[in-house]
Amino acid sequence: VVLASEPLCLCGVDVAAPQERRDQANRRSDIFRDLETQLTPAEWAFVRQEGQRPSVGSDDDPAYEAFQRHWSCKEAFIKARGDGLGFEPLNRVEFSLRPAEELDAEQAANIGSGGAPGTAPPGFGARVDGREARRWRFFQQRLGSNHWVAVARGPTTDVVDANGNFRQTLSRPTESFTEQEWREELEASEPLIQVVDVAFLVSGDAAEGYARVAAGSGSSRHDVVITPVSVAPGIA
Repeated sequence: VVLASEPLCLCGVDVAAPQERRDQANRRSDIFRDLETQLTPAEWAFVRQEGQRPSVGSDDDPAYEAFQRHWSCKEAFIKARGDGLGFEPLNRVEFSLRPAEELDAEQAANIGSGGAPGTAPPGFGARVDGREARRWRFFQQRLGSNHWVAVARGPTTDVVDANGNFRQTLSRPTESFTEQEWREELEASEPLIQVVDVAFLVSGDAAEGYARVAAGSGSSRHDVVITPVSVAPGIA
């Protein structure tokens, strides 16, 4: 389970998992054949480029990892908008990702000291239907050895809210920001994800009951991945 929260932006999050083991000879060809329309030609070129990296283990497939990184960003985007797979085809949104090795090096350098969570690598933009999506920002970071988490931040003006129920809950819609304020919010640093036990999310008065249920299930730990709230200084 992965959770993310933003106080002022639309927020979407997705975690990309490695491909399950199957016919090893066809693993890479499947994504190019079966999912051809989901990525743009430029994105596929990046996938092929990353696929030239040497594998570091029997389960490592750099090409599939690069595909999953793009897919995760697209999922975070459509989740933030609210229309999910109604936004199709997914190659309408295009990302220019950086090599995994670069992000890994930056993420390692940004790990905080003294218990501080640290920050994710810098954010990046996207193109939607051929145009720069200037009011959107995306962040991506590695989780463990073979998962990636993508977080999308976007304007409330882009939410797909047929009945207007969601917009009624907004205390400060994007229209109320100056351009500078919105840019500062988009560019605010993204904290590194934290892995916590589900019990962390259970309120105090329900903690005892949860502990009994968890003990009865025979499972002592269920992990949840959380991206802490990020907010630009001076914006509330």
